[in-house]
Amino acid sequence: MKLNIAICDDNINHLNVIVGYLEDFNKDYDIHLIKASSGEELLEKIENQYVDIAFLDIKMQGLNGIQVGNEIRVKFPNTIIVFITGFKNYALEAFEIQAFQYIIKPITSKKFFSLMEKICMRLKERSAYEEKINLFSVKTKQQVLRIKYDKIYYFERQGKKIVVATNRESFEFLDALQNIMKGLKGDTFIRCHHGFIVNTDKILNIENDFIVFRKISKKIPISRRYKRQVANALSKNPFKD
Repeated sequence: MKLNIAICDDNINHLNVIVGYLEDFNKDYDIHLIKASSGEELLEKIENQYVDIAFLDIKMQGLNGIQVGNEIRVKFPNTIIVFITGFKNYALEAFEIQAFQYIIKPITSKKFFSLMEKICMRLKERSAYEEKINLFSVKTKQQVLRIKYDKIYYFERQGKKIVVATNRESFEFLDALQNIMKGLKGDTFIRCHHGFIVNTDKILNIENDFIVFRKISKKIPISRRYKRQVANALSKNPFKD
């Protein structure tokens, strides 16, 4: 797993201490360091790249660490922000921007490694949660399956059963299309027919009121009732290569 880690401190010695700790910390992460000696420099460097973790000093010339933290929080709501400072009186401001921790200098290697363990645990928990909410659960007669939403091509009603199809296989389970539609997140999935829900990301084109998918041969009919809805959805989410 790659981690982009930003370090901002106008004291080069303090900055190098954190850099050294991070270089010694080995938890199977591909760590990319973004180093800056001012808030302005850091914000310029992260203009076009995501930051997973930011270690910020507070008292600096120009923008202070709280101001930089605010900018990062607006730009990247999920970034883990840690303040490492010699001042105690900014803790409330740090709390207001949801800092992960507020640490008073100096920080020992033992304390830093403990901090990184906690950060890694948070990242793993977040990753597990994001993976969970991006999975569709299917309860068949034999087992409970979890399928990534981006692997699903369509849902089809067959009598009292529903078929969910990927490009490799399909599974049957008991449910109703209206229930499935209510539970689907975002606007990627649309109803195109009383018997079908399709993933617009998988559509190659439309031919004679039929949806043609990429990678699979099955064509899905578009009923008159849902024709406008399909057109509107595809105008917002054009065919992908």
